Amino acid sequence: MDTRHMRYFMALAETLHFGRAAERMNMSQPPFSRQIAMIEHTLGVKLFERNSRNVALTSAGKHFMKDCRNVLGQFEDACRDVRLVSSGMKGELRFGFMMHAAHSVVPQLVQLYAEARPDVRLVLDERT
Repeated sequence: MDTRHMRYFMALAETLHFGRAAERMNMSQPPFSRQIAMIEHTLGVKLFERNSRNVALTSAGKHFMKDCRNVLGQFEDACRDVRLVSSGMKGELRFGFMMHAAHSVVPQLVQLYAEARPDVRLVLDERT
């Protein structure tokens, strides 16, 4: 099971309609239905109660929906964070300085940098 399967599940859990969920996932309804059946088979639990007119989440489905929201949210955060780290907007910056700059230039530089890059942790390192 991967994030794609979680997204299929979430589409159906949020719409409670196979046709609309399949459309949301840019799929036709029959392959989408097979994916949902495969998810339930893989997990070994029934996530949805369904008949010809209605789709409803089971108690296991409700719990899985909550967990999927958390996992997908963390995954999206990780994707965003890696881009921010790559661009220098997040992460850690080690800043070496000599003692004579500690009271003159360093405080101003640290303040300006912290304001410009609040998600970057500055590590100050006095060197001789």
